[in-house]
Amino acid sequence: MKKILLVFLFSGLFAADLKIIAVGDIMFHSPQISSAKNGKDYDFAPQFEQIKPFLQSGDVSIGNFETTVNEKRSFSGYPLFNTPKQALKALKDAGIDALATANNHALDTKISGVLETVKSIKEARIVPFGTGEGEKFAFIDKNGINLALLAYSYGYNGLENSLNKKEKSLLNFLDETQIKDDLQKVKSLGADFIIIYAHWGNEYQNKANDFQKKLAKKMVDWGANVVIGNHPHVVQETMLYQKNENNDENSTQNLQNNFIKTDENFTKSSGFIAFSCGNFISNQRLETLKNIRTEQGVAFEILISKDENTTKITDIKFHPLWVNPVFQNNKKVIKTYLANDFNASAFDKNIKFIAKNPNLRAKKAYETVKNNLEFKNLN
Repeated sequence: MKKILLVFLFSGLFAADLKIIAVGDIMFHSPQISSAKNGKDYDFAPQFEQIKPFLQSGDVSIGNFETTVNEKRSFSGYPLFNTPKQALKALKDAGIDALATANNHALDTKISGVLETVKSIKEARIVPFGTGEGEKFAFIDKNGINLALLAYSYGYNGLENSLNKKEKSLLNFLDETQIKDDLQKVKSLGADFIIIYAHWGNEYQNKANDFQKKLAKKMVDWGANVVIGNHPHVVQETMLYQKNENNDENSTQNLQNNFIKTDENFTKSSGFIAFSCGNFISNQRLETLKNIRTEQGVAFEILISKDENTTKITDIKFHPLWVNPVFQNNKKVIKTYLANDFNASAFDKNIKFIAKNPNLRAKKAYETVKNNLEFKNLN
């Protein structure tokens, strides 16, 4: 078995390096909102205090914001998500720099919620991308590398069907023409490296479907360097895909056979695809959905380097995550953990977990995610 963990030794040839941390679905169900209630205010910081050092270790940390922030409406969890803006402050303080907003819950508080959410994200000094007025892609220029961020969703729970043309223009869809045009635009505007957040797939399914696989390949062929998928709420497989430079349909086979199997083949044409990161934080877990994989997620640490002519991936590491509640200050608080911290005993033994056998649950998260992100060497 060969993991997607690829480690390179650097010789100092690169003029600039950038470490990106990419995580999955950020959701706030009603119990998370209730536990954050602090008098007339809200404090979501405890939900991220364990994962904060990891997020802050990245130069740019990105997630999928699968809720709305619309203070003109009451706060709620599933099925119509609306979260206090203090959650954004907590995310910023924890290390999040950018949030994808194109997902099936973006219209949960109507079209006004789309605009209010983007506005609130900006006010929290986080970069939104995927919905809003004008161009819905974003740039982050860091360490001399111009990073372009794009996001698209398969749909918006049918709520988009009642919108007029102008309102619908505030949303990004998984439309091939739009994606291809946007990729050409960001490249013409000087993007060194391009990341797409794609909201797609079948919920709670452990494997990507054919639509995901085919579109992911096209995205890389059109110029994306990294594709990060979300929506299934469980971790799906990953792949390293060699860009089809000649647009020759016959030169590429099934995606399964297009893994980059050696370090030497990790070139400027290599694209990394993660079909689903699972949940970064939510109230979904074994006890609430009878599906233990919903409490397991993954964060990807992607190192990119730029020299005079090329910007490319030079290292990818995956970090299994475990999400579960604890009793803290007489409240049940959902927290996100690096699952490996439990193996290393690098966690507070005084924490009172609600789940039975938390060490075993965290270990299972680590092993399940690790096994799902390995692939056979097909040589």
